[in-house]
Amino acid sequence: MGRFAYWVAFRYAFRQQGGVMKKDKWPFSVTVARIVNLLQICISGFLAFLMISVTIPQISMGIALKDMLPVLIFISVLALITAIFVWLFINLGKLNPAARRVQIFFSIIGLLGLPIGTILHGIILIGMFREDTKEAFGVTSNSEPK
Repeated sequence: MGRFAYWVAFRYAFRQQGGVMKKDKWPFSVTVARIVNLLQICISGFLAFLMISVTIPQISMGIALKDMLPVLIFISVLALITAIFVWLFINLGKLNPAARRVQIFFSIIGLLGLPIGTILHGIILIGMFREDTKEAFGVTSNSEPK
């Protein structure tokens, strides 16, 4: 069963021809990172929508805007986080080297999310430092873009 799961996971992540990865497929770690980013987009977008749907009626009932300032700041931060993860999702698909660096930064922070975040972001970090992933992003072993 373990080999079958391994085969299924890599079948859709890699398409190799003569040992060279085609540009239309990503390394497995990029696929995992994109799935995690998509989940983060959904969660932060939903939280922002939920906070907005709670805030609008309170403002319309006459609660002072200065009393709602912490909530509005929180909504703005959620919107910014959502925008960052949308950018990351798109640019990881394009194999942009800058997206790899940003993903590594967020995965280091994501290691603090015990136990699931540690497992997911550990897989992403291990994969992002593999030679085939660096090659796909056009990064040499000394971290300089080609």
